[in-house]
Amino acid sequence: ALLHDHQGNIYAGTKRNGLFKLTRRGKLDYAVSHYRHHPDDAYSLSNDNIYALRQDNQGRIWIATYGGGLNLMDGERFINPGNEFGNYPDQQGLKVRHLAQDRQGNLWLGTTDGLMLAQPHAPDHHETRFTLFTPSLGNTSGLLSNDVFLVLCNSAGTLYVTTLGGGLSILKETDPQT
Repeated sequence: ALLHDHQGNIYAGTKRNGLFKLTRRGKLDYAVSHYRHHPDDAYSLSNDNIYALRQDNQGRIWIATYGGGLNLMDGERFINPGNEFGNYPDQQGLKVRHLAQDRQGNLWLGTTDGLMLAQPHAPDHHETRFTLFTPSLGNTSGLLSNDVFLVLCNSAGTLYVTTLGGGLSILKETDPQT
């Protein structure tokens, strides 16, 4: 996974080798920081398999790991399900493939256990709300597979979700006044 943030930094997520951050010092000069999972440090990266990176509308860097769930980069430490994301579904949602952000600033996570909504609006990370959406037996108009590959939010508020074995699902934003 690659990300070029608003400050000109470059992030490279790897499979099995964690996260690299290249901080611009000059035109072609970068300082390189390497972040890895350390089992004895709850505030390290939760897993070294990085599948997606996203900078949200507040400038925060979010990291999708395949095995450690969602991480929020906070300086040199990482907020994740092993520390301050106390409401994160422990057994589900640890294998995150993709991240998207909607118009309200919510994050949508494509996981192997369904589609997860993260509402990171509370000032305390312990209060971040996570909701997991999975297929319902007999519901043919909802999510048809737990195995979510890609999530896209467009400017009109429509959410597109691609799944393995369930095809494409579309979630349209509704007007709260109706």
